[in-house]
Amino acid sequence: MTEQEKAFFEKIEEASKKDPFVKVQAASDYISGFLSNAYKTPQGIRGDHLCYILACLTGVAVGQAAKSGFVNDLINGNSGFMMMPNTKLETDAGIFYVGDSINKYLYNDPKSAINIICTIYGKKKGNDNIPDLQKIMENSAKKMGNKEARIWDGQHNPYEELPMALDMAKNVFDRLEPYKLDLGERVSAFALSLANVIVQVEGIFPKELNCLEMSLDTVMYLSHMDV
Repeated sequence: MTEQEKAFFEKIEEASKKDPFVKVQAASDYISGFLSNAYKTPQGIRGDHLCYILACLTGVAVGQAAKSGFVNDLINGNSGFMMMPNTKLETDAGIFYVGDSINKYLYNDPKSAINIICTIYGKKKGNDNIPDLQKIMENSAKKMGNKEARIWDGQHNPYEELPMALDMAKNVFDRLEPYKLDLGERVSAFALSLANVIVQVEGIFPKELNCLEMSLDTVMYLSHMDV
């Protein structure tokens, strides 16, 4: 790390003492820039691919935060009276998890993935354009463990593409270490990047495809997989 980079991260760390979201915003900007470069072609950025991989990485971030976060909460006495451990579901398609610790990072917190995505989208596009979240959750739960389940409007096989998503996640997570994000902040950073990309690229999607709904479905499905 260069002296200039050290000074940059020291400045972020100092500013985050007053406003923790400073780190999240800075990390989100890095995620967006790094992945935009990765999906840049001579014809421009592949917005649909960028949006899809960000949805996958957000789901992985939720799942991994839930695994580690539940243990940390128990150790520190922060789990809460109603917090229930994740339930392991062994299916023909692989292992899935459901439980309060996933819900915490997925939707049951102001800084959770879905809340951030929908808040940003609502501010820029209007709350009336946010799809029925309960319906998306129910549909995602119904196909959980189904070998024929597909995400991203049926275009992607989550079981075949999970290893790719995990490799990409490790690469990006390692690059985020200088930002010193905790588990929840990491989820928030990816969700913020995804929300901004959805707003930017949904116009290139065919009219019959809902970019926001596809993204939320992908985040939900991967967050419950064995990541």
